[in-house]
Amino acid sequence: LSDPTRLRARAFLTDKLPGALAVADYSFIDPSLQNYLSDVPIIVMDNFGSGDYPNKGRSNDGRDIVQVPRQANVVSIFEPTGNGQPFTSAPTLESRSGCRVRGSSSSDFTRKPLSIEFWNQSDADRPRAPFGMASEADWVLNAPNPTYDRPLIHNPVSLGFANFLGAHSPDHKVVVVFQNTDGGKITAADLAGIYIFSEKIERNRMGVDFDRLSEDGTTGGWMLNIDRMSAIPEGLPSTTTQPNFHAAGPNGILEIPDDEQNSGGSQSVDDISEFYHSYLNFNSPDGYEILPAQRGIVQGNTRAMDAAVWSGNFTSQLDSESWARNFAVHNFAKNQDAHVLSTYIYQATPTSKIKMGPVWDFDRAYTWKGGPSDTPLWASDRDWYQGLFQNTDFKQTHQDVWQEARRTTATNSALQGLVDDAAAGLRSDQVSASGLNFSTWQSRVSDLRTWVVNRANYLDSQYETLPGLSPESGPFIGNLLVSMSPTAGGTVYYTTDGSDPRANGGGISTSALAYSSAITITSRTTFIARTRDGSRWSGPVSSSYYVEADIPQLVVSEINYHPGDPSPAEETLGFTNSDDFEFLELKNIGTTSVDLTLLNLRGGIDFDFSTSAITNLAPGQQILLVKNQTAFETRYGNSLSIAGEFSGSLNNAGDSLILEDPVLNLILQDFAYSDDAPWPLCADGSGYSLI
Repeated sequence: LSDPTRLRARAFLTDKLPGALAVADYSFIDPSLQNYLSDVPIIVMDNFGSGDYPNKGRSNDGRDIVQVPRQANVVSIFEPTGNGQPFTSAPTLESRSGCRVRGSSSSDFTRKPLSIEFWNQSDADRPRAPFGMASEADWVLNAPNPTYDRPLIHNPVSLGFANFLGAHSPDHKVVVVFQNTDGGKITAADLAGIYIFSEKIERNRMGVDFDRLSEDGTTGGWMLNIDRMSAIPEGLPSTTTQPNFHAAGPNGILEIPDDEQNSGGSQSVDDISEFYHSYLNFNSPDGYEILPAQRGIVQGNTRAMDAAVWSGNFTSQLDSESWARNFAVHNFAKNQDAHVLSTYIYQATPTSKIKMGPVWDFDRAYTWKGGPSDTPLWASDRDWYQGLFQNTDFKQTHQDVWQEARRTTATNSALQGLVDDAAAGLRSDQVSASGLNFSTWQSRVSDLRTWVVNRANYLDSQYETLPGLSPESGPFIGNLLVSMSPTAGGTVYYTTDGSDPRANGGGISTSALAYSSAITITSRTTFIARTRDGSRWSGPVSSSYYVEADIPQLVVSEINYHPGDPSPAEETLGFTNSDDFEFLELKNIGTTSVDLTLLNLRGGIDFDFSTSAITNLAPGQQILLVKNQTAFETRYGNSLSIAGEFSGSLNNAGDSLILEDPVLNLILQDFAYSDDAPWPLCADGSGYSLI
């Protein structure tokens, strides 16, 4: 072959019966690119001269927009090499794919965002793990527009900042893209510039883990998207009803009917979402497939949360910390579209609290929104945040999230590091292909580097300063003298029982003590301290002190992450998913007993040992954590020591696990496993465990 080609072939048996159809696509890189230099990954896309990618277009609120079919492509990923010439090495990932334009206003840009779905030879989903990310079929290529995203890196900076705050965010990578849409070989003329490759927001990605909502809506979870109306599935007429709904809002009166198709360009009522272009759309289950019982649960629980927010009594309905972390990311960036576009909320079970989903879409933010030193609560008047910020405790939760991040992860140097990392390695030709002069781009990157620090410092100035504790957390021998001081006036209040010195509503907790002089400790102690000045509280500072010999000596001794398939007998009992049989074993390899109730396991799965059926583990003993205890005991019997059922599932392609003492902020184990060599392959579905 010498030109881009798609081959189709069949194998025939001796009796002339045809075998399965095999398809292979071959794209060609012109030899002139062998010396092309790049310090960032390159994605090459070739659609064999099919022209522009299919584009569904847009309307102001998404009305009457019909989705278009995907176009066949070959996608090849070339990682940076030691010689700086990525095309001299084989691609690290190559796959058929289906591509189309995504987004609303961005679908009109010269460089368009794309939805990529990795395909097998039959055009069915083919999960892949680009750049070591979790294996999936669906991905997004966002094209930063320099008119709004002035330095072209708003999204990677924002997503990195979300990680600092503990908010859900997609895994992502800054890449350079070559797009060959006019046929022939791939040449320098096909350079399309800088893109951001990232996960697609959907169930069981980015930490948003929940089971599918059952048909009757009594088990499983759901997710909503606050945005323009969802596009009509391809092939259906533009007159198809686009399913959506609203919540009643501050006045408690629902004024917009379900499946409203047009707000008329404005909205004079206070229903949520209150913005004329925004609706509550069904994401999971999909609105075009959702069953009546499922829809009733989703709408009923959302509207119950809505009513709770405006009553000020929402703590049983809404996860305040999740909402505060999400808000803090948008507030920091001064994101133009915050909370009313590209926003997700979800409920993991019909009875759990509603949480904020992953943050998304920061092109109109940062320096595009002007100076950093104004609007300390950006977009706090939008939708449910208008009600949340009327609540003293929610305002304090938001402050606590911000001050904790600034004290630990989101330091000034770390913020500048986000900018530096996102811009690292990008070259003049790659920036120019993105629509921006290189020297202008360098200046804009420098401006953003200054802006993020000034914004953070400005937000710091809005709050009571954190108290200081000396010495900082750590081990000690014998006894230790701990002192505290307010750094800007006021009084330091502290507790040693793990409770908050600030009471709900802003008063002083009955467990809190006012600091007056240095405190001597002789055993494991955790102080939680805040400064109070008038009615203003600082965020909390937690410092833990412990005798080093008391650290638990625990190991994760066995992981059954991909159990063997259910037997016919097990399926008869209702256990049809191999995940039901997942388990993990912990062993005490120390010489003293371990109080398990002080520990947590998190990562791919979560377990709070304060709820454990086994609270103490003697030296040499093991305990098990299981996905489904009934399923486990069906397969292995009921004579083993089971501490309880974990939430989530162990990923069959690999996962991360952290065993910690959250009170002392001590990590006891932190590791990841994989289903690739040198990890034992027989543990991947063949009935064996990792040992």
